[in-house]
Amino acid sequence: MEENMLIPFHYYGVTDLSVNDEILENESDFRLLTSEERVNKIISKIDFYGSDNGLTRGLIFCSKKNEAKELSDKFNQKGYKTIALTGDSSEDERTKAIELLESDDLSIKLDYIFTVDIFNEGINIPKINQVIMIRPTQSAIIFIQQFGRGLRKTENKYYLTIIDFIGNYKNNYLIPIALYGDTSFNKDKIRKLISEGSSMIPGESTINFDEITKERIYASIDSAKMQLLTDLKIDYNNLKSRIGRIPMMIDFVKNNSRDPFSFIEYSKSYFNFINKVDKTFDKSLDKRLSELLELFSKEINNAKRIEESIILKELLNSNELTISKLNELIFDKYQYRPSIETIKSCISNINFSFIRKEEKVIFIENNTFKFYDEFIKLITNTTFREFLFDSVNYSIHNFNKNFNKDYYRDGLLLFNKYSRKDVCRLLNWENDVSSTVYGYRTRNEVTPCFVTYHKSDDIENTIKYNDYFVTPSVFAWESRSNRKLSSQEIKNVVASKRILLFVKKEDAEGTDFYFMGDASIIKDSIQQAEMPDSGKPIIHFKFLLEQPVKDDLYNYITAVKRQKLPQNNSKHEIKLIEKKEKTFQFTIPLYDFHAAAGNFSEMQDEKQYNLIPVQERYASDDYFACRVIGDSMNKTIPNNSICIFKKNVTGSRSGKILLIENRDSFDPDFNSAFTVKTYSSVKTITEEGYRHDSILLKPNSYDKSFKSIILDEESAKEMSVISEFVKVLD
Repeated sequence: MEENMLIPFHYYGVTDLSVNDEILENESDFRLLTSEERVNKIISKIDFYGSDNGLTRGLIFCSKKNEAKELSDKFNQKGYKTIALTGDSSEDERTKAIELLESDDLSIKLDYIFTVDIFNEGINIPKINQVIMIRPTQSAIIFIQQFGRGLRKTENKYYLTIIDFIGNYKNNYLIPIALYGDTSFNKDKIRKLISEGSSMIPGESTINFDEITKERIYASIDSAKMQLLTDLKIDYNNLKSRIGRIPMMIDFVKNNSRDPFSFIEYSKSYFNFINKVDKTFDKSLDKRLSELLELFSKEINNAKRIEESIILKELLNSNELTISKLNELIFDKYQYRPSIETIKSCISNINFSFIRKEEKVIFIENNTFKFYDEFIKLITNTTFREFLFDSVNYSIHNFNKNFNKDYYRDGLLLFNKYSRKDVCRLLNWENDVSSTVYGYRTRNEVTPCFVTYHKSDDIENTIKYNDYFVTPSVFAWESRSNRKLSSQEIKNVVASKRILLFVKKEDAEGTDFYFMGDASIIKDSIQQAEMPDSGKPIIHFKFLLEQPVKDDLYNYITAVKRQKLPQNNSKHEIKLIEKKEKTFQFTIPLYDFHAAAGNFSEMQDEKQYNLIPVQERYASDDYFACRVIGDSMNKTIPNNSICIFKKNVTGSRSGKILLIENRDSFDPDFNSAFTVKTYSSVKTITEEGYRHDSILLKPNSYDKSFKSIILDEESAKEMSVISEFVKVLD
């Protein structure tokens, strides 16, 4: 995509359909898969999203042979021309079907091929402009193979439409992994890709999910086991084979492979994982070193704070580090200086005092960090040193990847995820008291508040607090029950010098919360109230966030709970993400064909045009622009769009979107003899070759009232093809 070697695509993830209120949860129920209701709903979706030029040539991937054959029959009964191909079909049958799918003769052209277990790879059908997936995603690789059947560039093809019917399938989490090419298997990263949509892919392509589908994918991500030993071993062995040696954590990062912290979450340290799965690994550590490496891997080098990892790296490299040098390193890279309290916290943490597992690792003498002699002896073990260093490098790399100085807030990054334990550490508290924090706790005049936005249905009424976003900047928050304005706990919250808000969508996400930012209490918002079910006293607050929550995260957190999602059959349930405007220094003519009196030649001769900026590749006499009025082509060209066209149409016209001048016809949209339509024809084969029985200028619109303009041999003589549509300008 980045190299412009493939056609742009528009992917639509839409809700697979409940039939008679039964939701498709697997592919085994043939009755539901081929019901009349499902067929009608599939047709309505593929007709609505359509194809680039309206002459659809589609592949429909099914899960079962009998499903493909039955659906093909039902489509044919409704006027479509389709065929079903399976592994049982002969090579001749497949070849003939492909020829018919790609035919320019409308009298024989196929609309769709339904297929099972073939066409995943090794097949060349360049003219495919629509791919339909009505089967669950079992493999990211197969998903990409099926998706990729339509990405090849060819003449008269503008983009590929992919429509993916997504049911309640457990492997839905594979869809974003495949679409975005992300193989980290990091749940938070995958959620972020889904919430940010098209902004995460290059070029003009778009990725769009309806809200129900998003929630199904989020549910699949929540429940997915991303650290299954089988999968971890596969990824480990694949990378080992690729680089020709035992990979370290940093190798996974450099090769865009799985997030190597997965191995730590599974085995407590990366060393433990290799020792468990790789029989060729001949290094060992005694119990003490192994346990120390586990502590460093999980408690220090987890990319939540950079200072500890930099201290360790510098000491491993040069045995000592001055405080002033640490300040310099931090400021040069991150534009802030750690406080004295943070430095003390780092020492406590590296020595594992924070988690009450005291070790003698570092100390400060004459404003200089040093290793204890005992630890210096430990790092003479080359295996321990190598894996510790690798853990440090991974942590620094991961922190740098996520760091944004505009989001840095006294030790935390806006919109990053943290556990209660992380927050205790980053607020420089002496010990981990996360087990007693619960919803909030005030310490050293700082109050972090932790909110699960969508409470579990089986939660006790006494702790079912009504916390919610009023706007992206204002959050309504409740204290614990049995609290009054006179309670010391409430007085401590009100007197806090710093209040921090952390929110997660629901418990299924895990133990981490998004840091929404620092908050202040809105004046006069504190109110004594009662819990609706128990009648116990409670305090209402409204917080004003220092910075509004960004849109994608706000929409993700506040989205309606999954089990209460309404079925939405609206045509407009998918929100397209707009691309940012670009500016160019090259220009081409912009013609106005609306109510044009003369022909195109006269308009060129008399220079009846303005100039419009374009990319350099369009800055030649071969291109011009015009505004396309009306909705007859709105699946590809929205009403009132300015489009680029190319003169001198060469090759076959079939399937091309053309600007046509027809002096015997009047286009009400353009209010002139000009029109923009998709060119197609019905042919008769003769001894001399073929002749056009009729030419069809076809609309491609969401509005079905638009009809084709049919030209016979005589009326076609008055038709002049002016140019070929290239693209809609942003």
